[in-house]
Amino acid sequence: MVSMTLSIEKGMRKRMKMHPQIKWSEVARSAIRQQLDDIEEAERIASGSRLTEKDIREIAGRVDRKMLKHFEGLAHEARG
Repeated sequence: MVSMTLSIEKGMRKRMKMHPQIKWSEVARSAIRQQLDDIEEAERIASGSRLTEKDIREIAGRVDRKMLKHFEGLAHEARG
């Protein structure tokens, strides 16, 4: 296995020390593994796609606008 050094903010390191029962290197390995799996899955899906970058930006914009409208509606309902 290869060793890797990470930079951690002082506050985060202090919080981590409060939980010595946690194997933080395993947490980091798991997060890296999950990120790689997600990227590879997205690449696998995209490799069969005929969408252009412009198409993707347009779809993302539509999703963003619909989500904004949805959450604005929820906020309005919460205010009563």
